[in-house]
Amino acid sequence: MLKNKRGIPVILFLSALIFPASGIAAGQEDFVYNPAGKRDPFIQLVTPDGRFQKLEADEARGTDSHLKLEGIMYDPEGVSFAIVNGLVVKELDEVDGSRVVSIGERSVTFRKDDQDKEIRLKKEGT
Repeated sequence: MLKNKRGIPVILFLSALIFPASGIAAGQEDFVYNPAGKRDPFIQLVTPDGRFQKLEADEARGTDSHLKLEGIMYDPEGVSFAIVNGLVVKELDEVDGSRVVSIGERSVTFRKDDQDKEIRLKKEGT
């Protein structure tokens, strides 16, 4: 057993023998995350008093940008939320000049200039 200068036993960890240096089994590819076009997940979307805050990227889009439905948190018995253009919204909220009319399990209906437009949630990669 190894001891330091004071005679206290020293424990050696041989984690390199247990876990490979890459952390991945042989033959598997490394995962590469591409953050292009995505918002920084560490920036808070809600202020301490409960208001949604606009990010600089949201303001740069202006009102002429298209609506991009990125996710839905659907609750048939309560309040549902959707992620649109990087913002978390609920019914009656506005995004780029369009009002959220309804949030369904797989789609969100918006109203702009008295016209409704339904946007369906797309599977990733399509």
